[in-house]
Amino acid sequence: MVDANPPENPSQATRQHWNKLHQLRPPSELSWYAEQPRDSMAMLDSLQMDDVGISVIDVGGGISRFVDALLRRGYSDVGVLDVSSAALALSRDRVGAERTVHWIEANVLTWLPPRQYDLWHDRAVFHFLTTSDDRASYRKVLSRALAPTGHAIIGAFAPQGPATCSGLPVARYSVEQLAAEFEGLLDVTTVHAGDHITPNGIAQPFSWIAGRRSPR
Repeated sequence: MVDANPPENPSQATRQHWNKLHQLRPPSELSWYAEQPRDSMAMLDSLQMDDVGISVIDVGGGISRFVDALLRRGYSDVGVLDVSSAALALSRDRVGAERTVHWIEANVLTWLPPRQYDLWHDRAVFHFLTTSDDRASYRKVLSRALAPTGHAIIGAFAPQGPATCSGLPVARYSVEQLAAEFEGLLDVTTVHAGDHITPNGIAQPFSWIAGRRSPR
């Protein structure tokens, strides 16, 4: 199902940029493609969230196979949010229209979550936010979307990672720096540094954090 989203005014250029990338090249040729979301699943396992009835939102999920891995485990309340309708269409076709997944076309910075989630997952969205205002907007949406006892997993380029991705500048973080971005919002319990291997065989260093929402 495709979820309706309240009116927003995201940058049309951003939407067009990502739609064009997904329309011109198959998923397996894009640098962030991963056949198996091993790091994401390892971080999920570290949280020991064994209840497959929890609600999950995959922010910037696009063509990610994270939703596939969750469905294989039996998770049944999964949302995938992305600014690109083209990316969502590709994943919806891959997963199958009969699967109960909430496909949400929205800019995460202006998204108004209609509900709260037990798990927020973001692999490689946060590092595209290169201004303090954008990062503050992201944290505000995360705070609205995350349940009082919810958890979050966030992965971003490490300091040794590329300075740009898909033609756009990125910010890079050590695990300590990434955790500091969410101080007061998340109590980080797990950190991980590892490489994503692109389809061209290039290693891209990533920093990962996972943790529970801080008490209010």
